[in-house]
Amino acid sequence: MPRRTLEETLEALSRLRDGPITDDGVEELRRAIRSKSSFAAARAAEIAGERGIATLATDLAAAFERFLVDPLKNDKACRAKIAIADALLRLDADAPDVFLRGARHVQLEPVWGGKADTAIELRSISAAGLVQSGYPDAPAELALLLADEAAPVRGAAARAIGCTTPHAGVPILRYKALIGDEDPLVVSECMGGLLNLDPEGSIPFVAGFLDRPDLADLAAIALGASRRIEAFPVLKSWLDRTDDPQRRRAGFLAIATLRHDEAIDFLFEIIESADAQTAVLVVGALEIFFDDERFRDRVRKAVKKRGGLRLPQEIEEQLAG
Repeated sequence: MPRRTLEETLEALSRLRDGPITDDGVEELRRAIRSKSSFAAARAAEIAGERGIATLATDLAAAFERFLVDPLKNDKACRAKIAIADALLRLDADAPDVFLRGARHVQLEPVWGGKADTAIELRSISAAGLVQSGYPDAPAELALLLADEAAPVRGAAARAIGCTTPHAGVPILRYKALIGDEDPLVVSECMGGLLNLDPEGSIPFVAGFLDRPDLADLAAIALGASRRIEAFPVLKSWLDRTDDPQRRRAGFLAIATLRHDEAIDFLFEIIESADAQTAVLVVGALEIFFDDERFRDRVRKAVKKRGGLRLPQEIEEQLAG
């Protein structure tokens, strides 16, 4: 049988993406994962992860180690290692060694005017993998990633720490939130992680950021995303002391995101009784529920009951369904 070109191999793999996976198909994927081509290995890893082919986990882990050798030559742009780590994460594979190596890997490649790190996504994926695989020293490794040069990695580390334990994760995330980050989204991930690990203890802590102009919106959204009704009075109090439209928009959206009846009823009261600008902000915040026809009908009735409220055309169209 003549040796196939890379293009032919990639075409054969693509056919496996949507069709039934037979034993021959699994062997096709295994051969690609074991090949020297990072393109073929990456494509096969993607398919294995998407299709949930757990029997390939061992091959994927072995390939990952292989592509760590002379990576600038054997795995440019880190494509194979990224695809493999992502596949192992999807497969919920017991591969802590892979994720540990991935979390520590930096791959600087020549670009115009200098060098660029192509392993940022790999470290981000590996942060989640360390927790998912139950690596015992995951919090310590993730704390190191909180100091990574790349903001996406720091954010991924904070998100992963939020999936550890309160004893290990809360002190790290509180410290990072307090010292801040040049990327506010990293602090936002810390807030979300804290509210996941220790909601009761973290609501007052995160509420402290509502009076920080640079972080107020993110703190409000984090409190809303917690889905904790205890955050409702905190957000209401914040809205009472701010008149900035942007801040109020974030506050109303956060209250809507709580998805509690008491919070939703409060927003409808505002639509019916507050000034027009505020009512429009609230209707906009409720857009997250507009896929529900019954909810849209409730909003339409509230707007009609109030009377004289001019909504942006986009919202009018969404309400009309």
